[in-house]
Order: sequence, then C-alpha cells, then structure tokens
Amino acid sequence: MVKLPTAHYRISKMLIGSVLAIAISGSALAQEESEGQTYAELLQQNADLALTVAHAEVTLQTQEEKIADLEAQLSRVEELTSSVNPLVAAMLASYEAEMMLDAPYNASERFARATRIRDMMENPNARDADMLKEALTMYEAEVNYGVEVDEYAGDNPNEEKAGWRLKACQENIQSEACGATTEMREAINERTGKSLDQLDLNNEEDAANVAALLQTFEREEKLRDGNFLRVGRLAFIYADIDGQDVQIYNIGAKRAAAAGGDPLLADNEWIAVEGTQQIKLFQAVKMAKGEAAVEVMQIPVLVNE
Repeated sequence: MVKLPTAHYRISKMLIGSVLAIAISGSALAQEESEGQTYAELLQQNADLALTVAHAEVTLQTQEEKIADLEAQLSRVEELTSSVNPLVAAMLASYEAEMMLDAPYNASERFARATRIRDMMENPNARDADMLKEALTMYEAEVNYGVEVDEYAGDNPNEEKAGWRLKACQENIQSEACGATTEMREAINERTGKSLDQLDLNNEEDAANVAALLQTFEREEKLRDGNFLRVGRLAFIYADIDGQDVQIYNIGAKRAAAAGGDPLLADNEWIAVEGTQQIKLFQAVKMAKGEAAVEVMQIPVLVNE
C-alpha cells in the first residue's frame, strides 16, 4: 500500500523540477534572442556608419576640388585686376565717342554716368568690381534707350529761342505766352490768397511774391519752353508748350558733319516741322505727357542714304 502524502510530495517535486527546467530553458532562449537582436543592431549601426563615412569622403573630395578651383582663381586675381582698368577705359572712350555722334537726348544723365566712372578710375580706393559694374550699368542704360518712349521738359533747342518762356513769365506772369499751368496757379493762390488774374503786378507785395515764386518755378523746372519726346532711337522730337514750334532731330546731319562733310550741316540738326506733321507730333508729345488720350503715335523717321 502506497502512502498518499509521500506520493503527493514526489509528484510535486517532479512538477517543480520540470517548471524550473522550462524556466531555465526559456530564460536561456530569451537571452540568446536578445543577444542576437543586439548583434543585428550592431551590424546595422556598423553599416550606417560605413555609409556615413563614405558620404563624408565624397563631400570632402568635392570640397577639396572647390578649394583647388578657388586657389586657381585667386592665382589669377592679379592678372584679372590689371585688365579691368584698361577694359573700363576702353568702354568709356567708346561710350563718349558714340554720345558725341548721337542725338542729344537725356544728355545730362548720360554724361553724368561717364563722369562717375571717370572719377572712379581716378580714385585709388575705388574697387575694380564696382567700377566694372558701373560701366556695365552704363551700357545697359544705353541699350534700354532703344526700347523706351521717354518725355521730359526742356528749353527750345534753337539757341536764339531758348528760355523764351521764362523771359515771358518774368515780364508778365499773367500773359498767354507765360502759359501758367494749373499747378502754378494753385501755388500763386496759396502764397498770395489771390488768383492769377487778381494779382496786381504794380503792387509791391504781389510783385515780391511773384518774383519769389518764379525763382521756385525755375528751380523746379516748371518754366521750360516745352518738352522733348524720344521714341526709342528712332526719333527725337521737341515741341513748345503751345505747339507753335515743333522740331525733329536729324542725326544724319550731325554724323555727316563729324565725318568731314559740310560743317554747316551741324547747324541743321534740328528740322522745323509744319502742317499736318506738326499737329501729329505735338499730339504725340501731349500723349506722352498724359495730357491727351492714348492713340497710335505717328512719328516720321528720318532715313539717311
């Protein structure tokens, strides 16, 4: 006969031993899996590191090539610098020579560009890069003149007539010849409290106010004889404010005189326009000024054979 307590003890001991064996086996397996995962992660990190190193080597090689290229450029800086001044000097000489043979549009600003570059060339502290940039800007402006329509105030190109409007206003600002504009009339009213027609030019106070205003108008270029109109490089036109004198520039006469032709041709650079053409050109000037509805401009183009 088997004693039950003893048998129960033995079975329990066997079960506990089996459980411990399974636990130990599972723990070893888990440890192996953990070590395997760690090893795989190390392999991946190693591969990533190798890729990073390879990329860094490529970047380093690229940078070394750039450094070599920059060093090569720096070695040529002295040579390039020594060539900038003669280049700009040649550009300036060509520019000024062409201006002397060109129509005299925007003359003040064009000669001002040349003066700026000449000043830079004479300045030992001027940077070659700035000087070359200024020269290229000058050439760019000349190119743009060929594709633009421009209008600006100016005096009659005929020396005998130049300044006639200022003289007329100085003699009598109320005269039709003076042609006081709306802006001028408003300035007169603001300063004197009177309209233009109410002024008494024999009155000392009114006369003093008018004299001061005329100086301001002259300084602000509000008393110019008329307006110039440039249509690209095709035509250069002048018209008095009242349209009584309209002229077109004949560049062929200027170039012919410079080429050793009849020097009297230089006196015929401006050609007076009359009749229908006079009306059309005056209308074109008013359109450019924004004083007339925009229509197709009819501009005669002088062709020199």
